Amino acid sequence: MVETPDLKRILAVNLKYQFKRPLLAAVVIVLLTPVFYNASALSYSASARPLELLLLWIGAALLTPVCLMESDNNIRDCIRVRRINYYGICLMRVVYSVIALFVMEGLFVLYMKIGQCDVGIWHFIGGSASALFFGCLGFFTAGVTGNVIAGYMVQMIFYVMNYGLKDKIGVFYLFSMCTTGSFSEKWWLLLGSVVLMAGTFLGMRLRDR
Repeated sequence: MVETPDLKRILAVNLKYQFKRPLLAAVVIVLLTPVFYNASALSYSASARPLELLLLWIGAALLTPVCLMESDNNIRDCIRVRRINYYGICLMRVVYSVIALFVMEGLFVLYMKIGQCDVGIWHFIGGSASALFFGCLGFFTAGVTGNVIAGYMVQMIFYVMNYGLKDKIGVFYLFSMCTTGSFSEKWWLLLGSVVLMAGTFLGMRLRDR
């Protein structure tokens, strides 16, 4: 059993060496969003555009590289011989990455509210759902294949598919609020995120046998 001081030290090390770059990338995306999309005095449906079309990339920035440090087999093998479970470390990274995603979504929605946009809790939930599913899609691909680049490629393909096929994507349509005004897809995206997370850890265990 791992002692609390050990967990605190492991968390501190991961925040410093694993999380710094993904967090910086996510912050850049947040700062660029109002540059590319108007975020002031928007209607209810228009307010969803910056959240769904650009801010969702914070999910890719935060979640896809969760296992990047261990993409090298030698590093991964070195970590496995220690007392801490490798999958436990990855789960810890997922938890603080998801918390950061929710915080950034919340702060941006608050920024839009201050800018007199017609936004509310449903924009926060909807935007978070799209970003979370989008990030989990890359996390799943990267975790199962052991290749982070593959995770980003799948996300790019799925993003383009959402633009081209639009609501033909079905319940996993990322841009439903700003195009069709529908929110029901967001519940499926949240459910899909949980399934992808669970599938990632299962796939990683099967891959590493």
